Amino acid sequence: MSRSLQDLHPEIHWWASKVIQAAQEIRVPILIYFTLRTFAEQEVLYAIGRTEPGKIKTNARGGESYHNYGLAFDFAIDPSGPGIEWASGVDINDDKIPDYRQIGEIGEDFGLQWGGRFKSIKGDYGHLQFSFGFSIHALRLLYGLGGLPRVWAEISAKNEKNKWP
Repeated sequence: MSRSLQDLHPEIHWWASKVIQAAQEIRVPILIYFTLRTFAEQEVLYAIGRTEPGKIKTNARGGESYHNYGLAFDFAIDPSGPGIEWASGVDINDDKIPDYRQIGEIGEDFGLQWGGRFKSIKGDYGHLQFSFGFSIHALRLLYGLGGLPRVWAEISAKNEKNKWP
């Protein structure tokens, strides 16, 4: 699983950079925790809480996540102390607004979809994605016709018409 912004579709990379910059401006330290994920890596995550020990982390199988197409990234609150802060109510900048919500809403202001509002899986507060109007089904079909380069080419072509961001 990648943590590199370079593995995101260029427009998503741009948005991720803007989210990081906005987080710095409000004094909430974040790091990008996951970006692109292969179908096989997605299946490993899907197995957790089902056939492998642990709490369920995702309802998406391989090919069913926007991470699989470089269209999603996960962030984590990264205080200066040891380790990542996973508590959804953490308020590092002490402004009485939970930091995960604050960053999620910043992402929404940029037009991204925030996992904190997902109905299918609760508590995905560190997730942001953008579909460019493509369903998972459409992305899987495109992927089957030429892998990630084909998916990204179609997104870029659609983006030229719609001018995202």
